[in-house]
Amino acid sequence: MSPPRVMRYTREDYFPIGEFPLYLNRTPHEGDFGAHDHDFMEIQVVLRGYGMHVTAAGAKKLERGDVIVMRPGVWHAYRDCEKLEVYNCCFGVELLRRELAWCLDDPVLRAVLPSSPHRVEARGGILTRLEPSTLKRCEGQLDLLQLEMVQHPFRHPARKIAQLVLVLDALGSAAQLEETLPEKIPRRAPALVGQATALLESRLAHPWTSEELSQRLGLTPTYFVRIFKTVTGLPPLSYLAALRAERAAELLMRSDLSIEHIALEVGWGSSSYFARRFKEHFGLSAREYRLRFVRPGLDLAPGPRLVPRHPARAMKSE
Repeated sequence: MSPPRVMRYTREDYFPIGEFPLYLNRTPHEGDFGAHDHDFMEIQVVLRGYGMHVTAAGAKKLERGDVIVMRPGVWHAYRDCEKLEVYNCCFGVELLRRELAWCLDDPVLRAVLPSSPHRVEARGGILTRLEPSTLKRCEGQLDLLQLEMVQHPFRHPARKIAQLVLVLDALGSAAQLEETLPEKIPRRAPALVGQATALLESRLAHPWTSEELSQRLGLTPTYFVRIFKTVTGLPPLSYLAALRAERAAELLMRSDLSIEHIALEVGWGSSSYFARRFKEHFGLSAREYRLRFVRPGLDLAPGPRLVPRHPARAMKSE
């Protein structure tokens, strides 16, 4: 499922130059809102109302307590919205390499941060549900974060990061609750799988096999593949393929490396093989993916555009 044209939002729309790459706002939706994507992370918490959330994986009904996490470059749309109000939290991908890098080693926070192929069947997105008490706590943390951004838009990045981590903790806890492991899978399985994914991420271009990974962990290949698939939802090599595709997407957006060089960088040495695997994951070619972000005005959908307002400037104008 792929839209014919996609509206694009860039970081310049949300994070003015010189400001901390974090944006927060309560956003109402009525009726339809066309397909769009962006080159930053986006978390949306549904506060009230109803609607349909549409992605390449299909359409899902939204209601109070639902949480959407979208990776850069992944399109989504809204349909049939009725008094739908969401809390939008957007932040630059560079925070995952800097201030939030340590979060990727925390199993709770990692469950919601879109830095690895978590729930790849959602085609780059995570959709989970918060219990009423968790939703209330999460909304309160988002309110505190927005207040901090309004009062100190150019200062105290540590405070903003601290509040953001508390929001991610609430969301990650909810995502983990949905993933209870079968009784036959030992409690140490997530830790073992975490070691395996860390190995994959540390040497992305290495020609990994399930046998080599299982040997590194001191497990039999059959047992290793079983617990890996149970914890992540994917066999090890499918997980690796998704990691490679997403790393390639990041390089396409953030560098001027040739597609051939990027193919080698992520471990897909053959350009034709790289092209096929990348399109399987994102639904468009690597060239199309790069053009969408580096050439303004390409393939923009007509219709209403949500104009983001920086919280500090919004307060002054009101």
